[in-house]
Amino acid sequence: MTACGGAQFSCSQLLLQLVIFGLANGAIIGLNAISVTLVYSVVRMLNFAHGDLFSLLTVLAAESIAILGLQVGQAWWWLGFGLLAVLLICGLVGAGTGVIIEQIGFRPFRGASRLAPLMATLGISFMLYQAALFVRTFTNAVIPGEHRSVPGIPEVARINVPDLLPHGNLFGETALVLQGKDLIVVGLALLVAFGVHWLLKRTRFGWKLQASAADPTMAQLCGINYSATLRQTFALGGALAGLAALLFALYYTAPYTNYGAQSGLIAFTAALLGGIGRPLGALLSGLALGLLAAFSDYFIAAQWTPALTLGLLVLIVVLRQQPSNDSPINAAIVSTVQSVKQSWRWLVIPGLLACVPLLNNWLELGIQVAAIQILIYGLLALGLNVIVGWGGMLDLGYAAPFVLGAYLVALLSTGLHGGWQTWLASGELAGIIVICCLCGGLFGWLIGVLAARLDNELLAIVTFALGVIAHRIAQNWRSVTNGASGIAGVPPLQLFGLDLAAPSASYYAILAIVVGVGMLGYNLLRSRYGRALAALASDELAAASVGVEPIAIRRLAYTWGGGVAALAGGLFAASFSYISPGLAEFRVSAIALIIVVLAGSRRIIAPLIAACLVLGYDLLLIPKVGKLFDDLREQTGNWFWSAINPRGANFLSFGLMLYLTVLYRARARRA
Repeated sequence: MTACGGAQFSCSQLLLQLVIFGLANGAIIGLNAISVTLVYSVVRMLNFAHGDLFSLLTVLAAESIAILGLQVGQAWWWLGFGLLAVLLICGLVGAGTGVIIEQIGFRPFRGASRLAPLMATLGISFMLYQAALFVRTFTNAVIPGEHRSVPGIPEVARINVPDLLPHGNLFGETALVLQGKDLIVVGLALLVAFGVHWLLKRTRFGWKLQASAADPTMAQLCGINYSATLRQTFALGGALAGLAALLFALYYTAPYTNYGAQSGLIAFTAALLGGIGRPLGALLSGLALGLLAAFSDYFIAAQWTPALTLGLLVLIVVLRQQPSNDSPINAAIVSTVQSVKQSWRWLVIPGLLACVPLLNNWLELGIQVAAIQILIYGLLALGLNVIVGWGGMLDLGYAAPFVLGAYLVALLSTGLHGGWQTWLASGELAGIIVICCLCGGLFGWLIGVLAARLDNELLAIVTFALGVIAHRIAQNWRSVTNGASGIAGVPPLQLFGLDLAAPSASYYAILAIVVGVGMLGYNLLRSRYGRALAALASDELAAASVGVEPIAIRRLAYTWGGGVAALAGGLFAASFSYISPGLAEFRVSAIALIIVVLAGSRRIIAPLIAACLVLGYDLLLIPKVGKLFDDLREQTGNWFWSAINPRGANFLSFGLMLYLTVLYRARARRA
């Protein structure tokens, strides 16, 4: 007999109970996957905003139930009418938002780079998540006396949803539990899957959708309105997301409170497993993932389940894709650094940055710590610029090598695990550079192996999943990383015995490294490897026809990017003496991507300028303006000032920044 939740199970009962839990959870995943597979079958690009749309709709469902006053014990006809009204609200909002996503996230970028819609929908996903935050604030759904991570800043709604679905045990007084809501969720998922299957196979809309998915050009020649079909598909996908969100809120009696991108990736995993454009396959795959999650939660640990699921996504994508080139791998080694032949303008920005500590001391600005963070993110962007700006490859998990470098320096310098303490215990800068560049470069080389097999869209999905996995490892592998508590006491920098612990000394040391990396990158990109990388980004077939080997060049780009990112992480650990799993959050990758996209240039110096703008806004401007709104809120007692506080609107501002920059670049290229 096995104890589970206070009940005693036999082995067969335990397995059956896990199957019940898994099927119910998998049904919701399957519903989400049906929505994803419909949209992906037509546009052949992942809509990164789908997960956050699902998150927003769960919050909307919870708020709608609260506004209508639906409670357990009310008349069945009133509950039925109320739930139908909530379903209608979620479906209409989901359909309308889906159409808007198609109009602003895909239509403006037709004929542009295939990476543009991915980055645009990524920006939209930030805005949708911010909308979920605003829903809570504007409905004033704040529980009196609740703990707030930051006073005055809204958070995603966490109000409880009444358990309105039948929840009595259909097995009576036995330990095994099968609730009525389990059957309702699975039954509705099956009904929707068969309904969408019939829609695709038996209706004019389904035929138009399948024709548009098979060959958009031929479909238009046959008289099909491709744009209208896209709008209708996004509307249907959004409506299905609304149904899945309502079922999620009702089944788990709470809205989805985390970043929605993860739920979007899990749904995409089910869509890939089931076959793109196959609703029944998507549902079956969703049920299988639900079973996997249930067994993983019980036999392994719940905190590792998302990492396991996303690892499965990486495996599926890699195995389904064939290598893009069978040429042998050529080791790309830059043996010597060419002499730097640049104009005086290259030194303007580093020269201005060199004046920051002096101005900070003279004017008592208090920006020294922020200035160090700006340099570190600038260094991070210098690495990502080679991958995205020059190579045209989208890396959404760039925080993974960053956090790798940070934990390497922390573990090797603090002696957290006894014998691990090494000569880095003194904070030796030369050792940090060597260790981080070697390990980060190796990590980047491994990503480059995947880049050789995958298209850019699938590569973006895989790197995003790897970034989430890195965050889970940093947070859950407590025996090594110390879990959520992080690692403190990382020794400050020194160089061959010269103490660099003072903020100004650390700043100048990091600035020197940033300038050095920029010079190396400049020479690398002006070499034949850099020209080959740019040629691949422009036209891979033409580049390969003149002797460029895509596999070797892409591995070089990711090796460079991984080494630079790990170095930035190591410098962060030594500069701030503390690291935590937060360094692996997607926000780090997103900020680096925003900097690179905003730079919008293949010049090495441009990311440094963009880093000053983006991080200056985040670290310097927002706290100043935020304090003003905090003072207004305290003086007036009006919660409205929290709603427009820019500190609480970070996701909106970053999302807008990313989207508008991508839109501007796409239009500039067309012009």
